[in-house]
Amino acid sequence: MEYMASKTIYSDSYKDLTAILRDAREKAGMTQEQLATALGEDQSFVSKVERRERRLDLEELRRICIALGVHLSDIIGQWEATIATDPSRRGMLRETPPKDSGWSAFNWKSLIDWFVQSGILTYKEVAALTLGHLNPSQVGTSIASKKTFQKHFPARQCWAAVRQWHFEQPGKCIDCGTRLELQADHIEPREILGDDADRLENMTLRCRRCNVIRRPSHKQGGLTFLTAEAGLMWILFTKRPRTYQEFEKHCREYGMTMANIRFQESWAMARWLEREGLYEIDKDSQF
Repeated sequence: MEYMASKTIYSDSYKDLTAILRDAREKAGMTQEQLATALGEDQSFVSKVERRERRLDLEELRRICIALGVHLSDIIGQWEATIATDPSRRGMLRETPPKDSGWSAFNWKSLIDWFVQSGILTYKEVAALTLGHLNPSQVGTSIASKKTFQKHFPARQCWAAVRQWHFEQPGKCIDCGTRLELQADHIEPREILGDDADRLENMTLRCRRCNVIRRPSHKQGGLTFLTAEAGLMWILFTKRPRTYQEFEKHCREYGMTMANIRFQESWAMARWLEREGLYEIDKDSQF
């Protein structure tokens, strides 16, 4: 049964979806007739879809994605991300679960797509940052150059042993399994063993977050899902506080215990984006 054109079909969000599908078809080098043939439909089917004279159901959308050689999740992600280019909601992110620990993979992907669509970041920058955090820890500096480790090996042989130990590691955090931000860490801490802790058999790899969790000086470590530096920006972009006071309140509720100066440093991002029309700050904000 064909759906007749209606006000709903012509909504701005549906226009965005059909535009994305048309662009995907053109990028695939397919005409409307070729796409229709791949779908087992008449050319008028594709034409009506692109003119928004026929509303797609989810199964039809999936079939079109398969015919175009694109992933359904990518099309939906692009569709969600177009909110950033809407002048009436510029700089805003779609509604997401209130706690980052409750985010799905789709929520995180949508955040990355939104950063790119809004012009805050590029995919190249996201990839470059990820590559940097995948780079293994500098064990040559943190282990091999220390005299407390060197004393266990013949002269100038410490690095060879450390390098071999490093190659034999699984390449993941021993606690949470991530490959990001790995650091060499003691199994039994120096607070207990002193210099005797500095032996290769007492070393492992942990990510920076899990490393912090084990530190007695960081009693609140691990109470938040993200690291503090990531959590500050997550709050800024998802909670959208319009005043510094509100931002600080969200940070404390999240479980952050650092000095207020760290929140004020992070609030600079809101000020920078405000000048580009990507953020809104009330006049009564403290800063």
